[in-house]
Amino acid sequence: MNLLEALKLADIFSLINALLGFLALLISWGGRSDLAVALVLAAASVDGLDGFASRRLGRGRLGGDLDSLADLVSFGVAPLAIAYSAYEGLWIVGAAGCPYIVAAILRLARFNVSPASAAFFEGLPITGAGVMVAISILLRSSFTTILLLILLSLLMVSTLPYPKVRSPGAIILVVVVLILAAAIGCILGDVYQSGQVLFLAISAYLAYPVVRQFQQNER
Repeated sequence: MNLLEALKLADIFSLINALLGFLALLISWGGRSDLAVALVLAAASVDGLDGFASRRLGRGRLGGDLDSLADLVSFGVAPLAIAYSAYEGLWIVGAAGCPYIVAAILRLARFNVSPASAAFFEGLPITGAGVMVAISILLRSSFTTILLLILLSLLMVSTLPYPKVRSPGAIILVVVVLILAAAIGCILGDVYQSGQVLFLAISAYLAYPVVRQFQQNER
């Protein structure tokens, strides 16, 4: 197989996604956790472009596997490396990262062999989990990050239906939240404030299927 001929536009986005995750990992070792977190967010944006391109133009033969490998780097390994570095090698962060990386691998493997759903993901997507871990680091609380690693591990391997962010309204909402968070950070000069905005927004997404399931059980 000629790899260059096999690559499609969506696959190029997957490779860029992986490179951003790798750069985030390297930069975190240099002590710039804030910049490393920004690179994970950039990787998530590129991952969205990957999905858009694959739906419009199709994927190459490497498509799904390439996307999963890139996601494992950017939203599995990179956030854990950033957290471990930001909290100065705190052993319990590394311990909590073990179930997280196992859950991330299982989540991606299940996705690759499951039939596609038009509206929902089965279990929390690794992109959402990785972004949440990265943002929690901006809050400067190792306790919060550790709890999230455990919770997100459970959500990734769950069967809860998480909605796909594909409608124009949902995409606009995501863009508005990102702009708002960036504006607050620039005006106040503190990434902690930006992290709070993003943390609350993604928490609502994480809680949505849990609340929905609870309401259905109550009926």
